[in-house]
Amino acid sequence: MSFLKRFFNPTPRLVFLLLAFTALPALADDCSEGDRVPLPSCANAKVIRGGVNIINNCNHAVTIKIDIADQTDKRVNIDAHKKTLVAVGGRYKLSCCPRYNKCSG
Repeated sequence: MSFLKRFFNPTPRLVFLLLAFTALPALADDCSEGDRVPLPSCANAKVIRGGVNIINNCNHAVTIKIDIADQTDKRVNIDAHKKTLVAVGGRYKLSCCPRYNKCSG
């Protein structure tokens, strides 16, 4: 009987799910601060109200890491000759992730 109670107890499952959803995304990101490089010359960013518009004029996709002060970092993939709008609140730093795509012009 005690095995069944333990098996059907939702608390351990909730704790596991909470840990899995908070820890796994951070572990899955292979773009640590030491791996990041400056944006390629063919990509640029324009600050707009409430965010930053990242424009990729390269002939290849780029992966950009947005380090936002006091928030979780964001990573976006931008296809060649495309742009994307990223909402940022406050200070931020843009870097390129060479482990995912090229970071040269």
